Amino acid sequence: MPDQTPRGPRPTQSVVIRSLFDRLGPVENTRVLELFAGTGSVGIRALEAGAEQAVFVEMNRSIVRELALRLRKKGLEARATVLHARVKRSLKLLSGRYFDWCFADPPYGFEGLEEELAGLEKLTRLVILEQSVRDKIPRLTGFVLEKTARLRDVRLGFYRGLPGQL
Repeated sequence: MPDQTPRGPRPTQSVVIRSLFDRLGPVENTRVLELFAGTGSVGIRALEAGAEQAVFVEMNRSIVRELALRLRKKGLEARATVLHARVKRSLKLLSGRYFDWCFADPPYGFEGLEEELAGLEKLTRLVILEQSVRDKIPRLTGFVLEKTARLRDVRLGFYRGLPGQL
């Protein structure tokens, strides 16, 4: 079983968030799924930019509480759902839902990522994966790696769903 032991949230760097949203373009009226959410920086930014809904998945109970409080303070809780669950389990809980895009920011060096994200192809056709440049680029079931972007010590991988997945 992969180690998801939290070592405290590692907020996505502001340069990475800016680059991500520059590449995504407008996110108004989209539904976003943020996996390994931590501080929820990406989903919160999407909500502030007009996303219709964001679902945040985080397994650390204290981080979930902090994220829910942050959403409440920003007045975004009506359009947000925070799930306290492992990513693999959450993908089963979200079965039947559709998200326009998904951002996943697993702990650097996360073992078993491909297995943890299995089933994601049933929920979305676009996955953006943040990793350390030292991490192996994973193959995600039902997706093809379309492009990567290196930002300092971070790599963003943009995965598109294969035809016929949803």
